[in-house]
Amino acid sequence: MIIDESVSSGKVQYSTLKKLSGQRFIQINEKYLPKYQVRNNLNMVIISYDDMPITVERQETPTSEILNQFFVYKFKMLDVPIDPEFTDKLLDRVGYYVRTELKTVFDSISFEGFRYSMKVPITEEERTLFQNSITEVESETDLMISKLVLKVSEPNFEYIIFVKAGYLPSDFFTNYFNKTPKHKIVADLQRRGLLKKDKADRYFQIENKRPYCYKLSDKWLAELNKEMQGV
Repeated sequence: MIIDESVSSGKVQYSTLKKLSGQRFIQINEKYLPKYQVRNNLNMVIISYDDMPITVERQETPTSEILNQFFVYKFKMLDVPIDPEFTDKLLDRVGYYVRTELKTVFDSISFEGFRYSMKVPITEEERTLFQNSITEVESETDLMISKLVLKVSEPNFEYIIFVKAGYLPSDFFTNYFNKTPKHKIVADLQRRGLLKKDKADRYFQIENKRPYCYKLSDKWLAELNKEMQGV
């Protein structure tokens, strides 16, 4: 299946691509016929001039060629005159190429033990795609994390004692971030393993102050402690 300059985007598109490329069977919905399933032999090629041709989930950046589902490659710009007959010339050659050279390569590939039939190289273009594919909530969460890292290095930070005790007051979100609903940032922090998955509560009191707080994860507290040294 060739997709040229897809205009779709977002999480629904990403989920659909993963479903189509990763399922063992695929459902066929022919007009006027009952739906039925066949073995999934679908391969997809997406062609685009856009550096971000599809939406992906940053937290799902592949770390193993065995588990990698996408091959992302950026072609170099042509610096030769464009041949208007190139398509016809390609069609004349493609059948022979598939039956000979490509078949030789295909027959030499081992498909055993891989989730997606074979190892898929993780290219620099793929890493860039995943790292730069970010939602508004994720962007705001990144800013919030950076803001807290800066604030905990300040001795007069109003919540420093709470952070040292392993808590982050709910008021921190209200005072420093109001563009994105607080619950969405909290959910993103919990998904990243930076906040524990407990609801806000009055866990800690200092100088008659007992605000609602979220619990910092051990991982994030350890990182913040490095910034708080000497404070």
